[in-house]
Amino acid sequence: MKDPKLVKYSKLVLELIKEFEEVALHYLPMEKNQMADNLATLVATFEVNKHSNMMPIEMQAYEYYAHYYSIEEEEDGNPWYYDVLQYTRYQSYPEQASENNK
Repeated sequence: MKDPKLVKYSKLVLELIKEFEEVALHYLPMEKNQMADNLATLVATFEVNKHSNMMPIEMQAYEYYAHYYSIEEEEDGNPWYYDVLQYTRYQSYPEQASENNK
C-alpha cells in the first residue's frame, strides 16, 4: 500500500469482506475512475454500521452517455452543433439568426 492513510481502510475492507457471501475486486486505472469517484461520493453520504441493511446498487452500462439519448434530432437534419461549427469555421451566423441570437 503506497499511501499510509489507506492502510486503516484496507484493514477495514478486509474485515468487511468477511460479512459478504461474494466479493469481486477489479483494478481500475486512474483515468477511468469516474464511476469510482461517483460511488465514493455516494458512500460518503451514508452512515453505516455492522447492523445496517443496505439495498444493492444496480447499474447498467450503455454504449453512449445518458445525455446523448435526450438530444432531439434537428429538423434540418444537421447535428445540434452544426451552426456553432459553421461559425467557428467561417465566422458567419446562420441566415435565420436574429440580432438577439448573434
